[in-house]
Amino acid sequence: MFSRTIPAAARLFSTTGKPPAGIPVIVCGRTSQIGDVVREELQPEYEVTHLFLSPATAKSEIPALLRQTGSTTSTETDKSPAAIIMGGGYTQTDLQEIRAASQGPDTKPVAWLKVDPAKTPSSIPVGPEYGRAVAKRTKDRLDELVRNGGIDRDEVHFI
Repeated sequence: MFSRTIPAAARLFSTTGKPPAGIPVIVCGRTSQIGDVVREELQPEYEVTHLFLSPATAKSEIPALLRQTGSTTSTETDKSPAAIIMGGGYTQTDLQEIRAASQGPDTKPVAWLKVDPAKTPSSIPVGPEYGRAVAKRTKDRLDELVRNGGIDRDEVHFI
C-alpha cells in the first residue's frame, strides 16, 4: 500500500470537524506585551491558560494549579497544565523557587522550560519580534517533548 503523510494542518482537527483543544501550558514572563505574543504564537497546538508576570505570584499560584484530581484546589483535569514556560526575565533562582514550591506527592509532573536569553541574538530587540523568537524555540521544544513522551516528566529544559 501507499504511505500517506497527512499535512500538519489536517491533524489539528478531529473526525467531528472541531479543532481539539490545545495542550494547556503556563507562561511566566515579565511583560504582558511579550507574553501575549508568545500566547498567540503557541496556538493552536498549545493553550496558555495562565500568564504570570511576577515570580512571587507564580510561586504562590502554580503549586495549586499542579495539584492532581482529588485535591480540594485542583483544576479541571483537561485544563491542568502540561508545561511551565519561564521567560528570559525570570532568573535561575526564580525557576528553582517556583519549582520547589510546586513539588509534592499530589502534584502533577510537568515539563519546565526556561528561556535562556543568551540563545536569542542580541540584534533582536525586546518586543514582539523577541516574543516570536522565544515562542518558536518554545514550540519546537514542546513539540519534541510531546513526540518523545517527555511532556509529563518533571524535568527542566533550557531553550
